[in-house]
Amino acid sequence: MRKWILGVLCLGLLAPAAASAQEVDEYLQVLTVRVKPSGVGDYEDYVKKIVAGLGKAGSPQLVFGYQPIMGAPGYTYDFVLPFSTWGQWDAYPAIPQILGKAYGDVPAAAILKSGRAAVEGSSSVVYRLLRNLSSTSVPPHGFVHVIRTEVDPEAAQAYEVYLARIKSALDQTPGSPPALRYVSVLGPSATYLTAQFYAKHADRDSWPPVGDALRKAYGEADARQILESGLRAVRSRTVQVDAYRLDLSRPPAP
Repeated sequence: MRKWILGVLCLGLLAPAAASAQEVDEYLQVLTVRVKPSGVGDYEDYVKKIVAGLGKAGSPQLVFGYQPIMGAPGYTYDFVLPFSTWGQWDAYPAIPQILGKAYGDVPAAAILKSGRAAVEGSSSVVYRLLRNLSSTSVPPHGFVHVIRTEVDPEAAQAYEVYLARIKSALDQTPGSPPALRYVSVLGPSATYLTAQFYAKHADRDSWPPVGDALRKAYGEADARQILESGLRAVRSRTVQVDAYRLDLSRPPAP
C-alpha cells in the first residue's frame, strides 16, 4: 500500500455514497493498498469475498472502496472505514475471522492466501472530521477530488485558520462542491485531507478557483495574505481523483 506522506481526502478519501445525502461520521480509517498488475483480478475477488462475508459474519462494519484514477500510481485502491466512536471497533472482527465465519476455515485460508499474494504493500491512516470546516452532509457521488497536505506541526493552528477562510469564501460562491476536511490522529501527524465530491467530471467545469473566491470574499490584499499564510505552513501536498467502486463496498442499507 502506498505510504501516506502527504496530507489529506483518504478519502478521501472518502465519505460514503448513498441514495441520498447523509450525515458524516466523526472518524474514518483510510486503508491504501497497492497490488501487483498481474494480481488485480485475484485481489478484487478477495475484496468482494470480504465484503460479502461481513454480512454473513454478522459484522456491522461499513466499507467504501475507491480507486484512484488521476494523480496517483496505478493499481492502487483506497478503502474508507467510517466510525463514530472507538468502541465500535470492538464489534469489528479481523479479516481472517470474517472469512472463517462466512466460508469455513479451509476455504478462508485459500481466499486469504490468494488475496495476500496479490498485494505489494499497504498502509493506513485514521482521520478525525473537522466538522466546523466541512459540509454538513455528503451528496450521492461517483468521484472524489482528494487533497492531502502535510503541514509543519507548529503551523497547524494557522493552517486551520486558512482552511476556515477558504470554506467561508467558497460557501459564498455558487458552484462550489461540498467538501469534508479531516486531520490525522493515527499515522503521519499534522496531515490534512480535503475531499470534494461530484457525480460526473463535467461538474468540475463550474467549480470556482479558490483564489477567485477569496478575492471576491475578502479583497485582493487579504486574499493574497491568506494564500501566502497557507503556503507557508505546507510541507508537501498531493492531489488525486478517486472513483467510487460500489462493487468493492458495503454501504448502509437503503
